[in-house]
Amino acid sequence: MFGIFVRGLSTSSVVGFRSSVPLWASPMRRKVKLDPAITRAREEKRRRRLAKALRRVSSQPRILRPIKELEEVEESSAERMVRPVPEAEEIERRALILKDWNRHYTRQHRRDMDNLSRILEARSEALEELKGVSPVFYSAALSMDDSLEGLAWRGPPTTLPLGKEHLVDGQYSDVTKECQIHYDDMKAFMEQLVQKKRVRKRKEEDEEED
Repeated sequence: MFGIFVRGLSTSSVVGFRSSVPLWASPMRRKVKLDPAITRAREEKRRRRLAKALRRVSSQPRILRPIKELEEVEESSAERMVRPVPEAEEIERRALILKDWNRHYTRQHRRDMDNLSRILEARSEALEELKGVSPVFYSAALSMDDSLEGLAWRGPPTTLPLGKEHLVDGQYSDVTKECQIHYDDMKAFMEQLVQKKRVRKRKEEDEEED
């Protein structure tokens, strides 16, 4: 009975268990409660820094993109300034001419609409008569006449793109206008100026902020 327990003893480590270096957890960092006065001072400092950044940005204006459509010709503006004001009789005469033109155009529009209505009614009556005479001719009359379309496409409908090397006949000078901008990325520029941890290189900046 005792021999059974003796044979079970062993000096090797048990399978599944390994000895390792004890790893101790790092101590928790103590939470430091800041003084409200210090917090307010930091916020005020950031506010002054932001105001300084805004002044720096406003001191260097951006170059606006030129728009040709909004540019006014000097000759036309000068002509508009010296254009005489018509008299009362001339204003009345122009108003009467405009009224006569409106009446004439209204009568012409009514005549055109009446003619169009008569044409549509005559066509409808002719189609009804044709339908009663021959349904085959009626369906042929409603179908599209392909002979009226004389346009035919051959080849690609659009111009093929030019190759990489395009030789220009004669002297060629590029006159494309380019617009320069002081600040390409305004958001990154403002974040750089207002960041909390900023490296101060000059003593004058400290004096200006104080």
